[in-house]
Amino acid sequence: MDTRGRKCPECGALVYGSDDRCMSCGIALTKPSQLGRAPGRAAPSGGRGRRARLGLALVLGAAVLVALSVAGIRWSGNRRRANAARLATEQADDARRAARAADAMARGVDLYELGLYDIAKMEFQHAKEDGAQSASEWIAACDQGLAQEARLIGIAQEAVRERLKAPRTACFTGGGLPEPTVTRLDDGSVHVSGYVDAENSFGALLRKWYWVWLSADGTVVAVNMH
Repeated sequence: MDTRGRKCPECGALVYGSDDRCMSCGIALTKPSQLGRAPGRAAPSGGRGRRARLGLALVLGAAVLVALSVAGIRWSGNRRRANAARLATEQADDARRAARAADAMARGVDLYELGLYDIAKMEFQHAKEDGAQSASEWIAACDQGLAQEARLIGIAQEAVRERLKAPRTACFTGGGLPEPTVTRLDDGSVHVSGYVDAENSFGALLRKWYWVWLSADGTVVAVNMH
């Protein structure tokens, strides 16, 4: 017989022998885990172990949260700095484009007023590429000026052709001939000058320089050739 006894987990009374029920409270002692240990033996500290593990898990969890928070703050700060740097770069690029557009517009207007429509048009096209809003209108004005200029050149060259010995042989372009020059005067009249290759009365091909004075409405005022 066990003389040391077993401790009832319900009331703490000692249960001796092979009794399967506590004599004090009547609880059934059918499972070994329900029996108390004999006096003099300390019960395992399972509760304290679980609490220690739980505390360690909480500490580790808190450490992970802190690390994630710090990483998030650093990432957010880096992203804000990157966005600010990109915005500053874009603003600087916009300022440079605006300055280039303004310079090209100013040069184009000066060239347009001199009647150099082809060169002025190129400046206005550069200004348009850099975002100048009014560049398209100036390009259209240059196209109109070039069309008008081509009409005046055609009138002048026809006047020259009529004064040649062999008008059908006249050539005003190609063969190394320079482009004709159009000069606008303050009164609106125009001087057209250039070169023409044509045969003389003997069939020899000669190159002559011509100068034609046209009124503002395109009427031929004078023609000079030599």
